[in-house]
Amino acid sequence: MTMPPCGYRGTGTTEIKKSRFICNLARTDSEAEARVFLGDVRSAYPGARHHCLAYVICPDNVRLTRTSDGGEPAGTAGVPMLNALLGAEVENVTAVVTRYFGGIKLGAGGLVRAYGGAVTQALAAMPRVMAETRPVWALTLPYAAVGRIQEELMRQGAVILDLAYGTATDLRFTYSGDAPDLVARLTQGTLQPEPAGQHLVEVALAPALPQPGPVSS
Repeated sequence: MTMPPCGYRGTGTTEIKKSRFICNLARTDSEAEARVFLGDVRSAYPGARHHCLAYVICPDNVRLTRTSDGGEPAGTAGVPMLNALLGAEVENVTAVVTRYFGGIKLGAGGLVRAYGGAVTQALAAMPRVMAETRPVWALTLPYAAVGRIQEELMRQGAVILDLAYGTATDLRFTYSGDAPDLVARLTQGTLQPEPAGQHLVEVALAPALPQPGPVSS
């Protein structure tokens, strides 16, 4: 499963028969964060009558979902919004679609398509990350070697997690990544990192490439 980056908030707007559907998406890691986001959206569009909600949140690997039709006929807003989130295989994301009525009724089927479509369109523009568990290593280095080795580790994708003074001449730090052999190589085999647990990181995913259209003859 993928999710938006930490702190992400994005907006997309569609118009159908003069009604405006404004979809706001946010990274939310708890139901409390989802409620705060819903309140923020309501405050941003105080003149709108409908603020419809759907979220998928996975604290401790337990998937929680919720929908609200926000005053629309039952089943015409929240459920199709949730289906769009589930179909996109995303988690820890809340969608709030705000509707400004344009004077033309869409009917139940039209509302289902409009609300689901608004979320699908906003998701298409949303950057995604995936959580990965990486090993953590601890390393003690002479001060003179710290800068050079940390720079090379980060060049190879390592993340420096913590720094702590060792002795008067050494500094101890931890980092996540898969580079124990690199340290041995950089220090001519005199130093080897020690395993120090695991660390959860978010890795950005490359956007999907557009599919080529048909070739005309």
